[in-house]
Amino acid sequence: MAEKRMDLTRGQPVAGILRFSGPLVLGNLFQQLYSIVDAVIIGQRCGVEALAAVSCTSWVCWMVNALCRDSGNTFGIMGSIRAGQRDEGTFRRIVAQALLYGLLVAAAVTALSVLALDGIVSVLRIPENIAQAARTYLLIYLLCIPPMLAFNLASSLLRSIGNSAVTMTAMTASTAANIALDLLFVVGFGWGVTGAALATLLSIMLSAVIALYACMQSGLFRLRRAQLRPDWALLREAMGLLLPMLFNSAIIAAGGMVVLSRCNMLGSSFTAGRSAEGKIFSLLEAVIIALQTGVSVFVGQNLGAGQIERIIRGLHQSLAVIMGIFLLMAAGVLVFLNPILNLFLSRQDPASYAEAFCVGQQAMRCILAGMIVMTPMYIYRVTIQTLGHAQVAAIAGVGQMIIRILTITVGPSLIGIYAYYITDCMAWAISLPIVSIPCYRVLERLRRGTKG
Repeated sequence: MAEKRMDLTRGQPVAGILRFSGPLVLGNLFQQLYSIVDAVIIGQRCGVEALAAVSCTSWVCWMVNALCRDSGNTFGIMGSIRAGQRDEGTFRRIVAQALLYGLLVAAAVTALSVLALDGIVSVLRIPENIAQAARTYLLIYLLCIPPMLAFNLASSLLRSIGNSAVTMTAMTASTAANIALDLLFVVGFGWGVTGAALATLLSIMLSAVIALYACMQSGLFRLRRAQLRPDWALLREAMGLLLPMLFNSAIIAAGGMVVLSRCNMLGSSFTAGRSAEGKIFSLLEAVIIALQTGVSVFVGQNLGAGQIERIIRGLHQSLAVIMGIFLLMAAGVLVFLNPILNLFLSRQDPASYAEAFCVGQQAMRCILAGMIVMTPMYIYRVTIQTLGHAQVAAIAGVGQMIIRILTITVGPSLIGIYAYYITDCMAWAISLPIVSIPCYRVLERLRRGTKG
């Protein structure tokens, strides 16, 4: 399995992207499935307040995921370009730098974030009735950083050579483990939010083991001791990609946490309703993210091969197909929205249930409208990052932060409760022209360069 590779520099672009992305779509859906199962079990077994305790730290968890995802994407982009160039020697050196980076960052970020835990909880303005449960959940989630980082680095490097099967295998196995452990810890042992967090930690550890084992089976990942030292040229290249990505993610998270703290002040029922909506959104986003990963590997391999015309053609084809996929998914959600929301929300407290259900309905409809803009924005953003201009995405991130804060501070007095629902939609709208226009300019410049 580890030696399966896919060459995206040949054949029909969109067919190759979809074939490569297929396992990623399944893997991401399985990954989101265990997040959904967490929410269903907690919401139905432990009540609306327990569901709110998990969701009220969502932007902090998002930032943890973003750190690991951006780190993986950085080394994955570097690897995909070398795969397109057929440069196995440099690819191995990239693997070595990813290993050194992962060990250092996992230790440092985990330690610092755990030390800052009380301050994070205070900033989020979590309602007092759920504060302790939220703190416990977040503490255990922060311990997921080392295995999550290991999984993202390993799976991204495997994907850069065209191996997307390992990602699907790891996510499928971790999902099955998480569901089983949720049932054991939450339902069987009655550990509530703590049990759900422990199930997540152990399942992420399993996914990391599977991805690392796959790397060990591949000749491209077998390193000599002499290679395990800093390669400053490659590290500078990595930081040139990573730092703008991390800045972008940190800025987005900062704006999101401002919004989250305002939402938390509206009470646990409102937070629970947004949590239910967020789980549905995450499922849809997981498909888009898998497809954008396929676009990124396609762009990276063809950039390494110098095939700029092919990149442009593949970008246009993939945009049309991915938008069609999203519209089909959105239609399905609208048809089945009410029964889906009822999966997450317990009727133990009728008043809390009614408020949470109404919030979930209103928020989901707004988010679906916004995803019409989000979907192409994600594709353009990953393309410009892969082309080596991650600073453009960072600029878009600043725009997102500003518009989120403006919407949540000014919006309620103008449009009422809907201001809390459209913060992400406004952020995506401001980002689309920021990433799409430079994307085409860079591609056109590269095309003229290859012709010249």
